[in-house]
Amino acid sequence: MDLRVRTAGRIAAGLALAALSGILITLAFPPYNLWPLIWIGFVPGIIAQFRVMPARASGLAYGVMIGGFFWGYFGPMFAGMVWFMEWLPLIVGVIATLLSNGDRVFHERTGYRWLVLHGAVVWVGIEALRGFLPVIGTGGFVAYALYDQPWLLQPVGLFSIYGLSLLIMLVNYALGIAGIEVAVFFRELANERVRVSIRSKGALNVSALAEKFGGGGHECAAGFSTEGPLPAAKEQVLKLLRGYMPAGN
Repeated sequence: MDLRVRTAGRIAAGLALAALSGILITLAFPPYNLWPLIWIGFVPGIIAQFRVMPARASGLAYGVMIGGFFWGYFGPMFAGMVWFMEWLPLIVGVIATLLSNGDRVFHERTGYRWLVLHGAVVWVGIEALRGFLPVIGTGGFVAYALYDQPWLLQPVGLFSIYGLSLLIMLVNYALGIAGIEVAVFFRELANERVRVSIRSKGALNVSALAEKFGGGGHECAAGFSTEGPLPAAKEQVLKLLRGYMPAGN
């Protein structure tokens, strides 16, 4: 299949997953009150951003997910208000896209070891700052999807609404990256060479793969350079990588 067709397919699938997240998160809040969805609502968008979308467009998945949620949650509230309030979901989506566009590269370089904590802390940090904004305030805090669950009163009393939001986001990000065992980062060099860095959680000895290309490293982190161009290098490395993966991965 042509590379451009595959890329277009990945983008379409990623955007569909991100939009699905926006819908699921919205349904967790009133008037729908499908509160269990808040524990998994972000998962399709996280999968889209870090596993489906091309790396250079990965921030778009986050923007569609957050913008979709804001449209579903705040859209009815702001209908008929001044133009910038009606356009708020789009504005938030664009900002989220721009701010998250480098996340995929960072987490690929670090083997996704920080993704769960990073994603959850950033979300709760933004909620804390957003609480000081007029009109929006604390509306749409993820923990508020559980507002009618009395069994959570004591935990919230101990750890605050931000503690519950943090727990919700930790669960979502942990589910979103479940099954990721290897991360590969490609960087174009001069003379059509491509630098490849590989990180593993231990399921695969990546140094053995790197040695095939004249590189090296250790079991969980290795690297090498190979001939380009970049699309051909990606196809060659990923094809060989799939052959090294244990059965079931």
